[in-house]
Amino acid sequence: MTPQQLKASLLQEAIQGKLTDQRPEDGSAEELYRAIIAEKKRLIKAGKIKKEKPLPPIEEKDIPFDIPENWKWVRLGEITINRDAERIPLSSIDRQKLEKIYDYYGASGVIDKVDNFLFDKPLLLIAEDGANLVNRSTPVAFIAEGQYWVNNHAHVVDVCCGFSMKYLAYFVNAISLAPYISGTAQPKMNQAKMNSIPVSLPPPAEQERIVAKLEELLPLVERYGKAYTQLTALERRFPASMRKSLLQEAIQGKLTDQRPEDGSAEDLYRAILAEKKRLIKVGKLKKEKPLPPIEEKDIPFDIPENWKWVRLGEIGSFERGSGIKKTETVQEGLPCVRYGQLYTTFRTRFTEAVSFIPRPLFDVCKKAKCGDILMALTGENNFDIALAVAYEGKDSLAIGGDMTRYTPCSIVPMYLVTVLNSGHGISCKSKLATGDIIVHISNDKLASIPIPLPPLAEQERIVAKLEELLPLCD
Repeated sequence: MTPQQLKASLLQEAIQGKLTDQRPEDGSAEELYRAIIAEKKRLIKAGKIKKEKPLPPIEEKDIPFDIPENWKWVRLGEITINRDAERIPLSSIDRQKLEKIYDYYGASGVIDKVDNFLFDKPLLLIAEDGANLVNRSTPVAFIAEGQYWVNNHAHVVDVCCGFSMKYLAYFVNAISLAPYISGTAQPKMNQAKMNSIPVSLPPPAEQERIVAKLEELLPLVERYGKAYTQLTALERRFPASMRKSLLQEAIQGKLTDQRPEDGSAEDLYRAILAEKKRLIKVGKLKKEKPLPPIEEKDIPFDIPENWKWVRLGEIGSFERGSGIKKTETVQEGLPCVRYGQLYTTFRTRFTEAVSFIPRPLFDVCKKAKCGDILMALTGENNFDIALAVAYEGKDSLAIGGDMTRYTPCSIVPMYLVTVLNSGHGISCKSKLATGDIIVHISNDKLASIPIPLPPLAEQERIVAKLEELLPLCD
């Protein structure tokens, strides 16, 4: 994981309430929200701020992730004050001195069409220009104290009633602003778009704990970044990983001998289609959308003559999991897996869960059984998205949201895990995934991935050979 990915992950966990404990004594974010609305009304009545256009209520489609029960989804414009700070006439200031002494914040490195602001208290600056919004090479939000150059590509925002400006800055830097950007040649985020951004609002005490935790952890990420840079430079001096090479050779039929007695993958493919039709007929499987045939342009490499190119959705079925919050897990109960554990705990295969939930929740969750493959539908980057992990345990396993359960039909599960986690699989998933800071992929897109299908006996030999060779790469 790169330092940028680690930082993005910490920020995302923080704004979802996963980085700190929730405490009943904190009360509800609803109380803070009402206090902010009341204070803004008072300021409008006193003529200190302008009356704003009402913002639409938060709907289900606007909510990108689950938050704790005592938090609240609000729009950024509801809980902030768009402020024009006190202007300093340009003619009254030595421009050369100002450029040397005061920080500058804006879209480009060129100071042009500058408004001069004097901040009489800390304020939040949020970039409007696409240079920051798209490539995220610098923070898009930061807290300004003192005197700053601010051009017309930055919004100046104030807060009140105990709402933490630091929490808001971390929130803005955690999310993807792509949905609020307009334009292509020079992408922009205007004030109306900015005000419409949904914000996960915790109670004030929880905001302070989140900020404290991030201020504790982010310096460690910076230290990790320096070490990572050194390691990356070292890795460039050596050839590509042997592990990646082995996986790629395995799925091209170069790691094992081809045997005529194995028969043809065409026979296996027809048997799978017949079995899926039977399961659909008896109501055990839903009828799926037909997938396009494999064309020449879809084939990335040659395979043995008795193998066959197929699409993943043709040789198995998908079912998305249902949400299991971290706060719903218990010390003792029935086994479950949450999508993050595929990355942090299991990686390729596992037999036992490390998390548990109560019986009532288990009964309504989607389940995985032995031989199923679990894949995360949400991730931190394109290359790790939909990491495939085989479940080989005896008991039914509840699966959380942001992951899918793939049930292969008459296929060796670990062979498919090998394909999906190989360079070929990663390349396909990376191209199909969407998103910037948080990456997503759907079951439909996964179903379209081209899979090199060997006969069943050959699949078993490939898996056995990899189990023999991969430990040598560790």
